[in-house]
Amino acid sequence: AVTPTLSPTSSPVAVATPTAPPAALATPSPTAQPIALAGIRATPAGALPESFRYVALDRPYAEGFRTWLWLVDLDARRAPAVVAEWDGPASPVGEHSIASDGKAVLISAKGSRSRVALYLLRPESGTTTILFEESNVIVISPRISPDGQRYAFTRHVEGGEYDDGIWAGLTAGGEMKRIVDQPRFTNVPRMSLAWSADSVWIAFTRVRERSDVFLTHREGGPQSVILAGGVGGRV
Repeated sequence: AVTPTLSPTSSPVAVATPTAPPAALATPSPTAQPIALAGIRATPAGALPESFRYVALDRPYAEGFRTWLWLVDLDARRAPAVVAEWDGPASPVGEHSIASDGKAVLISAKGSRSRVALYLLRPESGTTTILFEESNVIVISPRISPDGQRYAFTRHVEGGEYDDGIWAGLTAGGEMKRIVDQPRFTNVPRMSLAWSADSVWIAFTRVRERSDVFLTHREGGPQSVILAGGVGGRV
């Protein structure tokens, strides 16, 4: 089960970076390669429009990508505005994920003491919280649950042969827990994590001679194969 695509007239949808962004969403053209900055540069959006979308625009540079997250009012009652800007590595390390109501955004971006840290952005107030940062640990495929209450990601120690399993926690804070053990046979998941619409289940992949899709409960426990890739196959 995966997070469904929601109606653009009622809920936000993360959309792909266009190859030629509209003039209204154009980002400044730097004269030199930018230096990666730690953290999230956020601007309070105030109350979200009744009908809106977020649009993420990326610009590559030597160390990864600089991303601008725009808030677009689909009723055109107010001009598009940047609500956040950050620097981070390429996907699946540098990513963002948006809750169904658009009031919480999970972002993996450059940390102050690590290559990448995990941040929670509240666009309406412009506040950011560091959910996870650990030196020499990489956050892969971070995903926020549709209800905005939980998050999950694959933890990988830099230089390690395998990832360290899938970890999950509450966006309100507190301790994380490992809900999927270290695999011992794969380095980086082939596909991003995906939450079910009810924010209870998480789908993920593991790779051996084939790619299989598994399903696990948000609190951990037994995993079920929901799609087998076949010998030598890829999902």
